[in-house]
Amino acid sequence: MFSFSPVSINTWSRGYSRQHKFNGRQVSMSGGSAVASSGSVVQFEDGKKKRLMLGVVQSSESKGKKGFVYHIADAANRKHDVPSKALQIVLPPSPTTKPGATVSEILADYLAVAECSPTELGVDIDMLELAWEVCESEEVPSHTAESIMNQIDDSLFKTSLQQYKAFRLLSSDLGNIFFNVLHEHDISHREYKAKSAASVADNKVNWCKAVEEGVHVGSDEWCFV
Repeated sequence: MFSFSPVSINTWSRGYSRQHKFNGRQVSMSGGSAVASSGSVVQFEDGKKKRLMLGVVQSSESKGKKGFVYHIADAANRKHDVPSKALQIVLPPSPTTKPGATVSEILADYLAVAECSPTELGVDIDMLELAWEVCESEEVPSHTAESIMNQIDDSLFKTSLQQYKAFRLLSSDLGNIFFNVLHEHDISHREYKAKSAASVADNKVNWCKAVEEGVHVGSDEWCFV
């Protein structure tokens, strides 16, 4: 399991990819109006220390052609001015959030998800493999995170927290066994392409070798299938 502090995410630890991606469709990347509204939960890269963090949007302001800058508070209530290009996922405020909840309280469940290894996110590896098989067989160039999760269970992408789990799964080394990200640097158009069967077979061998060596946490049974 990778290390996670209340205010930063160590995405370089075991089980997670160096690619950070999400099928977010709520971020204004340049121009237009700000659609990452106050109260939205975001994961972003802190430009100063090059670390990933979770926070809640407090407000935003237009910088003209440079797009929007979002004023974000993290779980320790520290403030960050974040450009659109540093946002990696934007989630709408949860309707179940209690009025007057602190940023720390709002982020608590998301921080807990970020502590999970890829195999602890509620989707068995064999189910993700079945979803890939369906996606790979379809004659479409790409899939959204929602459409991939719907192949497993259409109840897995209903809430903001579930969408964050999907993001963590698909951006992990486990997710990258089966899918490539498209439009990596434009999260407003982020989609996934199912890898070829040959590529998945090779990736599975490498994953299972890493499981055997203790680098990844995975299913020995799946590795023998």
